[in-house]
Amino acid sequence: MNNHAKEEIKWLMILLVAILTLALIGIACYFLTKSNNHGDIWSFFNEGQIIEVQKRIGEENKYEDYKVIDNNDHVQKIKEMLDNAKWEKAKMEMAHPPDYQFVFRFKNPKIDAKAVLYRIWLGPNNNRVNVVKGIGEYVHLDGDYSSVFLRFITGE
Repeated sequence: MNNHAKEEIKWLMILLVAILTLALIGIACYFLTKSNNHGDIWSFFNEGQIIEVQKRIGEENKYEDYKVIDNNDHVQKIKEMLDNAKWEKAKMEMAHPPDYQFVFRFKNPKIDAKAVLYRIWLGPNNNRVNVVKGIGEYVHLDGDYSSVFLRFITGE
């Protein structure tokens, strides 16, 4: 085989690998987009969670199921808000039990993950929200940020 034929085979192999790679990427994007109906292939990896919210009954530390947030866009927005919050490490002692509490859960019951309890205390006129994550982290949400967060959690 002469050098010209070897060079042609080399370029044909490169072209074949490139075409196969693009085809695989296209197929993956198609299935990812079809699976979540949102058109955003990255939300596929975050889909499948809900938020179970409970509301305090009276002044005691008793709660009733309040609502389930199963809209993926709302779940992701709440996650984003919590991820972007400036959490501080400290153990919080409050004068009364939390007004609300919630956990993230997977829709698929076969996925076993330890749920972290988020507890919410409302400030006067709901203009300030204190959120405690687990046992040792808390954050204060003020102003518009707190009202948007509360709207997603409570629906009010």
